[in-house]
Amino acid sequence: LEDSGFQHTVEIDALKVWDSGFLSAACQAVASNTPTLYITDESAPQGTAVPVLEIRSENGALTYVHVYDALLSGKLSVLQCNDIPLEQRLQINQQVERSGLRQQIFGTTE
Repeated sequence: LEDSGFQHTVEIDALKVWDSGFLSAACQAVASNTPTLYITDESAPQGTAVPVLEIRSENGALTYVHVYDALLSGKLSVLQCNDIPLEQRLQINQQVERSGLRQQIFGTTE
């Protein structure tokens, strides 16, 4: 921490810039089974992403940043992750269905 209060980023190698979109990042998180936050200035389609945080203007009129849990979102959408072998996708999907996770987060089983 510098005298000015500025804090340098630590472990910058843990940061990845993703140009392929949310689903691609979520599927990569599932494939590597790595806890991942996806940070963007765009809203993800409702029912596909698990929100963690929104950073808004002081009066709440503007949303500057959306933070999503990419690993959990990917597990909930795993059938769309074509880079993961079908058998593994089906297994993960079964685990999600048995846990009732989709119902808990989105209020739906679909």
